[in-house]
Order: sequence, then structure tokens, then C-alpha cells
Amino acid sequence: MPLQLVLFVTSRCNMRCDHCFYLDEINDSSRTELSIEQIETLAKELGGLHWIALSGGEPYVRTDLVEIFQAFYKHSRPNIMSHVTNGFYPDRISVATEKMAASCPNSKVLVIFSLDGLQETHERIRNSPGSFDRVKESIQSAKKHQSRYPNLETGVVITAQDNNREELIPLIEYI
Repeated sequence: MPLQLVLFVTSRCNMRCDHCFYLDEINDSSRTELSIEQIETLAKELGGLHWIALSGGEPYVRTDLVEIFQAFYKHSRPNIMSHVTNGFYPDRISVATEKMAASCPNSKVLVIFSLDGLQETHERIRNSPGSFDRVKESIQSAKKHQSRYPNLETGVVITAQDNNREELIPLIEYI
């Protein structure tokens, strides 16, 4: 059986990042998402996995993201369950993160936030004014649950590219 599963749970996204390899397919209504029933079936068929990594698009545009986590937890019992988010939805992320950590206590629940630069650079690359403050708020909203849920961790991923290379060290120091 595979050691790790990377599953793109949606092709929908609220941003149009310069570096997105998926840009031409974002929000393409002809692309379908797996239903929660299909995900349950997949999790059962795969059985035990070490690591489930969910991605997108933006996973938090799905209203059933917690249920997706729970399906894999129930049927695959992964050691690590991670997902990458652009952090645009602080309230939704806070509620969902707490539910994921609470309902998957024997898995490390890792929430990874994309941050591509300091404010001006990040918002230019993401083509999303205000997104820098939102991702900062989302990180804080997820981190506040860590004291109650030792299985919850947060992290940051940076897409290093030509248009942010001058800012990588300052960004790392900022983080």
C-alpha cells in the first residue's frame, strides 16, 4: 500500500496566484469533486496510510473538509494528516481546525499556511489585496487551539520564485 496519499480535494480557489500550476483549471465547473461517500470508499480501500496530505485549490472552500479528515482518520488511521491553505478564511479555519484536532486525536493534524512574502509581495503574488493580514489572523486562530490539542501543529510553506527571492530571508526572519 502507498505510504502517503496527496489528494486534491477541490479545484476551486478564491485566489489567482502567479505561481499556480493549476491556474487554467481553477473554478472550472466541468471538474467534479469527490463526494464524501467517494472519499469514504477511497479511505476504506486504501486502508492504513502513514500520511494523508490534502490540497486544492483552496481546501477551505469545501464545507465538508472536517468530514474528509474524519473519513480518512476512521478508515486509514494515518500518523499525519496535513493540508495546505492560503489562510483567507480565519473564522472557518479556526472552527474546522479545532474539530479536526478533536476528532482525530491519534493523528498529527498539520495545518500549513502559504505565505509568499511580506505584505506587499504576498498580496501581489496572490493577486489578493488584504490576504496577508488574513493569513496572519488564520495562523493565530489555528495556533490558539494548540494548547488544548497536542496533536495540532501549524506551519508555513513558502513558494520560492523569481518575484520573491529578494525577500525570502526577511520573510523567514519575520515568520
